[in-house]
Amino acid sequence: MENIQITENLKAHFLRLYQMAICDDDFSALELKMLYNCAEERGISSKNLDEILLNPINIKSLVPKTIEEKVDYLYDLTVMIWADGVVSPNEYSAMEKYVLMFGFWKKM
Repeated sequence: MENIQITENLKAHFLRLYQMAICDDDFSALELKMLYNCAEERGISSKNLDEILLNPINIKSLVPKTIEEKVDYLYDLTVMIWADGVVSPNEYSAMEKYVLMFGFWKKM
């Protein structure tokens, strides 16, 4: 596996995925598997993912820059929500927050 540069935005993405997985108070094995599969697809080793999760950064100001990256990250978050086959009210609310944060919807 090639050694890729893990940007702060990518770290923030995996922290958001983790937050999404635990926000329903039921962190399932399916969600954990999805998290590690997503990392592997992006060339991030499980060891590097562990390091990201164990040493979180402040992600509030780190928003994807391009429309492609925003859509890609929202897609991953949606897949995480569906990983266990249940969308909780907390997951729905968190997804709304990310859609707003990424600039796709303005709350009235």
